Amino acid sequence: MVEVAIVLVIVGIILSIGTASWITFMEGRRVSKTRSVLQQGKDCLVRRVVFNERYPRTEDFTACLKDAGSDGWGREIKCLVGGNSSDATLNGMDFVVTDNVRNQTAVVMDDNSKVITDQGDQTRVAFVLFSLGDDGSADDASYDTTSQVASMSGITPDFSSTNDDIYFVIKSYELAAAIKNAVGH
Repeated sequence: MVEVAIVLVIVGIILSIGTASWITFMEGRRVSKTRSVLQQGKDCLVRRVVFNERYPRTEDFTACLKDAGSDGWGREIKCLVGGNSSDATLNGMDFVVTDNVRNQTAVVMDDNSKVITDQGDQTRVAFVLFSLGDDGSADDASYDTTSQVASMSGITPDFSSTNDDIYFVIKSYELAAAIKNAVGH
């Protein structure tokens, strides 16, 4: 009887270690999938910016986020749209690179379009793609929205103290550089 009890204790210990390892493994897979989905959303939006030579419209954001898919927890990824120097929300009529031949004027994204991250303030932010992570709620109430695409105007989202939120900050110079590389400016 004692030998059976010892065997059961050993089996229980092995199972608890295996379960903990499995949970850690699955959480890592969810985070990896979420980062991949965010990268796909970013790539889609940058391609649209390059092709159209303008800031994405709401339908561009919606289509790219839908095409990218769900995060690792099965929820839709979200986007914060940048603002311009007048603290107005950027839209598809705003061009992200100056081109006098086509009569386009570059978007000016200044301190009104910023986020706070672990690396400090990120100014001239074009947009932020993010997942609400495991708990499904924003770690900062300023970007807690039911909408999939929301405006960053008037708020400074704080991503520096995130517990489980995962985010990609896309800056205006990245968009302008992508267009210049594509069209040879």
